[in-house]
Amino acid sequence: MNEINNALSRDIEVIKSISIKYLDPENIISIYLYGGYGRDEGSWVIEKMGGQTKVRPYNDYDIAIIVKKKISLTKMRSLENKLKENLDIKWVDLCQYSILNLKLFKVSIKNYDFKYASKWIYGRKDILRHIPNMDVKSITLKDIETLYITRIWTLIGSFSEKGLEKMQYDEEMFFRNQMAKCILAIVDCVLVINKEYDPSYKKRVEKFSSISSD
Repeated sequence: MNEINNALSRDIEVIKSISIKYLDPENIISIYLYGGYGRDEGSWVIEKMGGQTKVRPYNDYDIAIIVKKKISLTKMRSLENKLKENLDIKWVDLCQYSILNLKLFKVSIKNYDFKYASKWIYGRKDILRHIPNMDVKSITLKDIETLYITRIWTLIGSFSEKGLEKMQYDEEMFFRNQMAKCILAIVDCVLVINKEYDPSYKKRVEKFSSISSD
C-alpha cells in the first residue's frame, strides 16, 4: 500500500534528521530500524478523514544507533522525547551499541532478528557484519521463557476493569493487538522448539502450518 510506504519513508527521514541534529554526527556510525517496521511487517492504523487516508504506525519504532563512543543516558532520553514529539507515535524504543557490543552479541531471537532482518537507514551499511553469524538452531528455550513472560504480562495488562464487553475503541484495539502478539509468541515458541524460527511473521506462520495443525 503506497500510503504505508510513504508514511514509513517520511518517518525514517524524521528519525535520521532529528538524530543527526541532536547527537554528534561524527559519533554516529550507523542507524537501523529493527523489529516489525524494520522487516516491513509493522502494524499500521489506517483512517479515512475528510476524504483523505491517514496512516500512522500503531506499535513502537525500534531504533538502534551504532556509535563510536557511548552517548549519555540524558542525551538518549532527550532524543527519544524529540522523536516522539515529531512522529505520530506513542512509543520509541531507542538503544545504542558500539562495534565491540556487536561483536559480543549472543544468540537470541532479538539479536538474530537484528542481524538478519533490520532496515539500514543511515551511515555505514556494512556494520552488522561485526555481529557473529548465528544459527537459528542455536536459539535456546530461554527465549521462550522471555516471550511467555512479556507477552502474557502485556495481554493481562490490556484488560479493562470493565471487562471485554464494554471496551472503548482504543482499549479494544490495544487488547486485540496484545492478543495477536500472544498468538504469534506461541508460534515463535513452537518454531524455536522445532529449530525452525524465522525473522519474518509471514514465513513463521507458513512454517508453523507445516509443523502443527492448530
